[in-house]
Amino acid sequence: MEAATALAEIENEKAIEHLFNNVKACLTNSSYGITFSALTDIYKGEEVFLRWDGPTREYFLSVERAKELHQNVFGTLLRYFYNHSHLEKGVVSFKLVHGVNFVVAQPECILTPDGEGGNLETGTMKARWDILPGTKLTLATKTRSNLL
Repeated sequence: MEAATALAEIENEKAIEHLFNNVKACLTNSSYGITFSALTDIYKGEEVFLRWDGPTREYFLSVERAKELHQNVFGTLLRYFYNHSHLEKGVVSFKLVHGVNFVVAQPECILTPDGEGGNLETGTMKARWDILPGTKLTLATKTRSNLL
């Protein structure tokens, strides 16, 4: 029984580290429909949509630890998951799905292509330059030459 509890604690810690290091974007509404926006600073060359490689399940972190997260990530946890009484319970819960980036399996399907102005590389999903929180994330696609 103790081994199972220890394993669950290790997986929970990995999930928390995933939040701190890899949750960089969230779904937002726009005039075009659903898009992604940056939650944290994203630096040039950084991969934005890293997938969770741990088990699919609900995870927990203390409110004190959750407050160490970037405020936008913390706010997103409160909005996306059932955390309306997090202060009374003292914990924030969230779910991660194996092989999925935070909440979306295929972000490429939602991202808007923006030609050469896109801030993410098509295919690699790496930032083409530094991106500030709140910035809409778009794909850079190869534009057609007028000479062809």
